[in-house]
Amino acid sequence: MLNDNTVPFFVAQARRYVGRFRGRQAVLTHLSEMSGVEFDPTDHVLHFVNGVDEDLIFWKRPGDALATLLMSAHGWEPHLVSLESLLRSEVTPPEGGDGEGSDPGSRWGDPDLSSAGELGLNRAEIMWAVSCFVSTQEADEPTECEGCPSCTARR
Repeated sequence: MLNDNTVPFFVAQARRYVGRFRGRQAVLTHLSEMSGVEFDPTDHVLHFVNGVDEDLIFWKRPGDALATLLMSAHGWEPHLVSLESLLRSEVTPPEGGDGEGSDPGSRWGDPDLSSAGELGLNRAEIMWAVSCFVSTQEADEPTECEGCPSCTARR
């Protein structure tokens, strides 16, 4: 029942619902519905469609070193990866280790994380995932602000 007491709540709910379908939030909503995962608006979420129309989603929380790959070809099962674990299958350490001791995880990634080979990623998909890591690392780095309105409003 709408009355003076319930109208503000109704308007807030309607705005929140409509906001799900605007701008970046519309993309997150679509990817959430597709994969069955709920993304936080602050998460780094990037999407790729490969040559056979399979969807891949790169999902990383700001500041995290690890990311989750969600792939339609794998039933949207989450696979935890690092930049190093993806490169582990592309670059093989020299015989006798990786030059930094005998621990295979020290340079080439945690062996418990998924590698590109284990996920069946092709070269284009690997390059996309690597670029996702690079772009999200850059996005996480603090930048010098010259007084934009959103920064000056927080002071």
